[in-house]
Amino acid sequence: NIKIDNDITCIQETGVASFMRCNIWHVRGRDYDLVIDTGMGLNPLKNWILKDTDRPLKAVCTHSHFDHSGGLHEFSCRLGHRLEANAFNAGGRNQTMYRGDWTKIEIVNPKQHPDFSTTTYTVQPAPLTGFLDEGDVLDLGNRTFNILHLPGHSPGSIGLFDRNSKILF
Repeated sequence: NIKIDNDITCIQETGVASFMRCNIWHVRGRDYDLVIDTGMGLNPLKNWILKDTDRPLKAVCTHSHFDHSGGLHEFSCRLGHRLEANAFNAGGRNQTMYRGDWTKIEIVNPKQHPDFSTTTYTVQPAPLTGFLDEGDVLDLGNRTFNILHLPGHSPGSIGLFDRNSKILF
């Protein structure tokens, strides 16, 4: 864990090559906490975060690729863009982009994850429980995030912008 300030922690999934490791963000709020992106799902994430908070959790994935959405299934509140809904709903390998050359390179350390296999790894389905789109606001009680629709990396890529602190996820 990398503590950014009293309310923001960056969690990095262990055993994943640095060029593939997504930053998983835990943002503490007054009314609930936000988890932004969930890594490949190789390590239990929800219980790890619950050691640090007693507030309800809302998980947001900025897009549906396997390295950002692999742990989304652990959360009961799952938010993302409507254009990514089919990929989150289906899980698997194809729609979450774990295909082609990604399945041929070593992105997971076999010493840390001896059960990981490039032929069997898959993303568990995690149907979204709510949608986020351009102009929507997520309010944590003491801070708000404006949702930005940023298509390009994927059709439904989003960013979360805190206008007060000027922080963009």
